[in-house]
Parts: sequence; C-alpha cells; structure tokens
Amino acid sequence: MKKYEITKEQIVEIYEYCNNSELKNTIKAGWFPEAFKTALEVGVWYKRPHNKALFCIVGNPENEPFEVYGFDMSGNWMKQNEHTDRKVQTFKEDEVKATESEVFEALKNEAVKRGFVGNQFINIYDLGFVNDDLIIGGNLEWDGTYLNFGGKGTAIFHNGVWGSVVHSITKAEAEKLLNKKII
Repeated sequence: MKKYEITKEQIVEIYEYCNNSELKNTIKAGWFPEAFKTALEVGVWYKRPHNKALFCIVGNPENEPFEVYGFDMSGNWMKQNEHTDRKVQTFKEDEVKATESEVFEALKNEAVKRGFVGNQFINIYDLGFVNDDLIIGGNLEWDGTYLNFGGKGTAIFHNGVWGSVVHSITKAEAEKLLNKKII
C-alpha cells in the first residue's frame, strides 16, 4: 500500500468541509486524533466547554498533572499547588483558549465574591507592592495580567495571587462597638 503525507492544516480543512457527521467523527476520533488536540501554552487561559473549568497554565503542559490556577470544574477558585480538582490538570481534547472577556468576567465575579468592591480598603502587599492600604473606587479592569481599579498600583489580582480585603469601620462605628469615646 502506498503511503501519502498530509498536513494538520489539510486534515482540519477536510474535516471542516465534510458534511457527513459519521465521517467527521472518524476523521477526528479515529484517523487523526492528534491533529485536533490543542497545543497548551504556559501563561494562557483555557476553558472546558462542558463544565465551569477556566484555568491558566503555569507549569509545563507536557507533564501531567501540570500546574494551573483558576477555577475548577465547579467554578470554585483554586490556587496554584492547592488544586481542588486534579482532573483540571490533566490534558483533555476539549480545552479551548478562553477569551479575555471570559477571563475578566470570571475574575470580576470572584473579586466581588471575595469582597473587593468600591471604596473598601485593600491590602495589595500580597502582590509584591509595598504601597499602604488603598481606598479603592471605580470599575475593575483586566489587562491580561493585572485585575485592578485603573492601574497596577491598585491591583487586586496578579499571576494567580489575590490581594487581601482589609475590612474597616468608621470612628463612630468603633466607638459604638467599644462603647467608648475615641479621642
């Protein structure tokens, strides 16, 4: 039998051109499964279409389990090295790159869940900044690296690490709570 060479691009083109779902399945799952695998990259956010997993790869994706941080299959935050779901760290064929807006929406929702809302004191020392606690106001922004309120000096998230919300009270609230006059 004579052998022929075919490129990945040609395989994908044939697959997309094909109208027969059974043949498409044979092409994708039977004949050329490697041509349809996503080449995972470090520093890129991926999602799994059939669950809530959304994660950024930080370790070599060739080694399984690979290091990630992000959201597990249930949509819960997982830190790097503290994975709640080891299945997220195992390559599957259904990973697709997440869009910037999908990552931003998920991080914004997590920020709200953690209490990072306008006009609260936020300690961002955990992110490597030495600034004092800041009073934050405004809208959250995502530049692909930092989740902030308008600049890196107001970052609340960077490379898988969240800042800390510092809950504060007013002088009047403290006096009432302590039943004392603060001078």
